[in-house]
Amino acid sequence: MDVNSEDGKQGLCLITQLPDDLLSLIYRKLFRVSHERSFRRTCRRFLYAAILSCECLDDVKTSTVLRNSYNRCESIVLGECLKRYMHFGSPPYMAALQLSFATITDNGLETLTKYANKLLTNVSLIGCQNVTDTGISLLKQNCPQLRALKMFSCIKVVGVRSEQGFSSTLTYLEADSHVLYPNGLLSGGGLEYLQVYHCGYLNENQRRLAAIGCAAIGSGIAKNLKILTFSKLFFVMDDCIIMKISKGCPYLQELSFDCCSGIGLPDWVSIGSNCQNLERLHVNKSGDLCDRGLLALGNGCKLLSVLYMTDCPKVTSQGKECFKIQRADVRILQIMGKEGFPTWTRV
Repeated sequence: MDVNSEDGKQGLCLITQLPDDLLSLIYRKLFRVSHERSFRRTCRRFLYAAILSCECLDDVKTSTVLRNSYNRCESIVLGECLKRYMHFGSPPYMAALQLSFATITDNGLETLTKYANKLLTNVSLIGCQNVTDTGISLLKQNCPQLRALKMFSCIKVVGVRSEQGFSSTLTYLEADSHVLYPNGLLSGGGLEYLQVYHCGYLNENQRRLAAIGCAAIGSGIAKNLKILTFSKLFFVMDDCIIMKISKGCPYLQELSFDCCSGIGLPDWVSIGSNCQNLERLHVNKSGDLCDRGLLALGNGCKLLSVLYMTDCPKVTSQGKECFKIQRADVRILQIMGKEGFPTWTRV
């Protein structure tokens, strides 16, 4: 590029010598995704300019390539980018942070949450394999208004404990079974929506922790739960855990078992007897539901209106007919239904 120098002579200016604001303008003029990707990968300064060019936080959140590159930056670079970002017409705080499957570390997470002005409410860390218990503790410390947290498949998170308890504002949580310490993520007392997952192969210690965590759900610290889902828990449902949960979560309106085993007849009887506010029940590929268990649900759950039931081989056609006679007001849908989580939980 030819430019005029101070003495009036023409000289050569490299694009990397352009000011950040002009580089950001160039980035916004690109119209091909491949061009944007090449721009961001050219050098750190260009990546910095790309981040500054975003019109709003959703631009950062929805651009996977930018998000992942952004998270590889050092904490100092993240901080400087966010400082500048706040002056480019964007909101004065971040309400949601989408980092699923990103390479962010504890240090990067600390930097991001510090610049969120303590008003961050929704965070997704699904599959963030470099985040540890320390990062989750920093999240708790820096985000006192945290309302929704997704953090399953974070292989280095093994169980967050907190003497002061987790934030009481935490209303929605998705987590692996073995990280649910009684004095950790469940301890705030404000949980209304909880999704519990089984993440891959668990060793004996993790299985023990998973059983402790799931039992903690029914200990009274999660008594305000409205929706509870279990996914692929093939081993935890022993030691009367489901019975404890049915007694300790009296306000459950929706309960879901997806690919779970070990839920016996006493558990279904307990759900029928204690979950008096249950309106929707999902049972998918949970082979332990039988005719007697189905009738026990019908006898007890007076507010039950919809039963989603797929791949339950122990439930016979005769058992279904008896249930329909017993509870004509309940629709049995042989499909996988979607749980009724509020829209604000979708980080």
